Amino acid sequence: MWIFIASLFAQEPSSADLMQKAFEREFTHLFAEKNTLETQKKEYRKRSLTSVQELEQEILKLQRELVKQKSYGMQLVDKKQKMEIQLGEKSDIASSFLSLIQSAEQDLGLDLPKEDSSLNKFVALCTEQRKIIQNGRQISQSPGTFFQADGQQVEGQILRLGEIAAFGKYANTLGSLIPIGKQELQIHTTVGAKVAEDMFAGKSTVAGEFFLVEGFSQAITLEKDRTLYETLQAGGIVAWVIAILGGFGVFVALIRAILLSLSPLRGLNEEAELQRLQEEGQSKLSFLSKMWNSTPKAHDQLLEEAEAELIGMEAKTNRFAVILPVIAAVAPLLGLLGTVTGMISTFEIITEHGTGDPRMLSSGISEALITTQLGLIVAIPMLLFGNMLKSWSKSQLVILESLILRVVSAQSTSHQPPPLPQEAK
Repeated sequence: MWIFIASLFAQEPSSADLMQKAFEREFTHLFAEKNTLETQKKEYRKRSLTSVQELEQEILKLQRELVKQKSYGMQLVDKKQKMEIQLGEKSDIASSFLSLIQSAEQDLGLDLPKEDSSLNKFVALCTEQRKIIQNGRQISQSPGTFFQADGQQVEGQILRLGEIAAFGKYANTLGSLIPIGKQELQIHTTVGAKVAEDMFAGKSTVAGEFFLVEGFSQAITLEKDRTLYETLQAGGIVAWVIAILGGFGVFVALIRAILLSLSPLRGLNEEAELQRLQEEGQSKLSFLSKMWNSTPKAHDQLLEEAEAELIGMEAKTNRFAVILPVIAAVAPLLGLLGTVTGMISTFEIITEHGTGDPRMLSSGISEALITTQLGLIVAIPMLLFGNMLKSWSKSQLVILESLILRVVSAQSTSHQPPPLPQEAK
């Protein structure tokens, strides 16, 4: 019995052994799983490294492609800018060409069809210009009509010197012809009469005065020289103010010159006057005679009296002396004021009527320039006259001052010899 029980215990494994075996089996399984996972990890790492390298190469390739595309894009932008510049230049050339054609139509007096292309118009203009050049090389004479200076239309002979000059003859009247618009001509007998006579007589050599023109389609207006009144009217109210100021300055300058010429200081000679005082005791300046014939006084007292007389003579000599420099300084400022008002008037005309007709702008521009001119015309002589008269009066006062100092020195008690002692007498 006991043997049987012992054998039973000997045949059945213990729970610890079972656990040990289970642990060993589990450990073996886990170790195998570990090896399998490490193997998979190495394979995954190898694959990931390969993928990363491939991706890096792809990125580099894409970056190179991006740089290439950017460079190509910059080239396209530069090309576009150049094409825009060329297009703008061609547009400017086309606009200039159209403006040239329109200007040529007006200059030649042609009315070309608007539906014609620019090329056809250009060809027509060239043809017309060729005719004009050919006609401009010829001297022709034919009967025709033209106007006199008073506007009366007369019939006579017209001699054309190409397209640069023309002469007219009717009855016994000869003269140069100038265009007045719409192919009409006007005769001027004061200019070119002798040349016209020689030309109609068929002389080969001609010398004299006549009018030169640039074709006979555009009118020429002969401007007359403006009178002083017309100039002041064109300059506006500022020009009148400058003219009045200039006239007043001339009047003051004349008055000052007359006063200096009538002054007792004019022609004053220091040595001659001092000798006259010593011999006769008289001078043409009363205060000098009074100082010379008075009893000797202290030097300071004589200086004070002489200074008072000198101040009085200086005031008389320099009368109206300040007015001329003031006029010389104010006149250019008034001219500048007229310039500003003229330009304001010009801008107002431009704002209201535009810049289509330059003649409308001439009034404001004339006012601006005329006032500036008048301001300088007044200022420069006033400055010269003022300095000349100032120098004249200063030279007189210098001689007078020197003479007064010598009289004071002679009559001063401080320069008298001291009295002799009683014993010496």
